[in-house]
Amino acid sequence: MRALINLPGSMTVGATLMHTSTRRGDMTTLWCGIDWAEAHHDVAVIDVDGVLIAKARISDDLAGFTRLTELVTSLSLSGLSGLPIAIETGQGLLVSALRAAGADGFAINPLAVSRYRDRYSPS
Repeated sequence: MRALINLPGSMTVGATLMHTSTRRGDMTTLWCGIDWAEAHHDVAVIDVDGVLIAKARISDDLAGFTRLTELVTSLSLSGLSGLPIAIETGQGLLVSALRAAGADGFAINPLAVSRYRDRYSPS
């Protein structure tokens, strides 16, 4: 789970490509967030500037993981290897597959995010 390189272009794999960045030389130029659910997962990939690069909804099975892998591979030579991924759980088949593929997974408690948002947003 190490580094990624952005590739220029607009290739999409069953997802909505919002913006494409050019190669920067910085190895950590993409980040991924996965909104985990029982039957499907919503995926968002952002660049170093916080710009949404791609988003997709994937199923909770091999086909969904394949779709995620194809999406990230279309954006990076390294694929999932080294990609920082924030996800709402630290367990399950998707998390195991991400670890096996070399992604850097970060389990984020959704309640902590909600409480942070409530604390720092204007009333």
